[in-house]
Amino acid sequence: MTDVEARPSSIAGLGLFALRDFAEGETILVRHEREVTAQAPLRAERGERPQHCDYLEGGRTVHLGSPERHLNHSCEANAYIRERPGGGHEIATRRAIAAGEEVTNDYSMNSHGEGSWPCGCGSASCRGEIELDFFALPLEVQQRHLPLLMGWFEQAHKAELESVQRRLARLDGG
Repeated sequence: MTDVEARPSSIAGLGLFALRDFAEGETILVRHEREVTAQAPLRAERGERPQHCDYLEGGRTVHLGSPERHLNHSCEANAYIRERPGGGHEIATRRAIAAGEEVTNDYSMNSHGEGSWPCGCGSASCRGEIELDFFALPLEVQQRHLPLLMGWFEQAHKAELESVQRRLARLDGG
């Protein structure tokens, strides 16, 4: 039995909705992931599509199971993806989430690439675009996301993250 379900979302298509209250920092769902490789490509006949994938460290691609593939973006995300000890990933809360609320993630976290697309999250602080580059986000958004970045992202972008930390320290007067 899962504590979330996929159902129609005002953000986009299907969304992931809480069936019970979740506390801040709680694991919502352990993601079911299948690595996509040349030997194990996406299987269209099974409904696998690129939009159901996550693109991770070292160019690794994983196909997401259901219902976690329906985690929509929000500029005011209430959840995030974190690494699990021993491998894999889970969806965890950034703040308390009430039963019936859509669970969302900021797609710009742990991302460093090119491109963007229009955002339809509808949040009060919607940025209008979903950037595929953490470092293109406003500095105050980067600051909120820093403690939640995955270890592989921190390792791969150490110098850039140090630069962000220096800019934040200057703003704080340090």
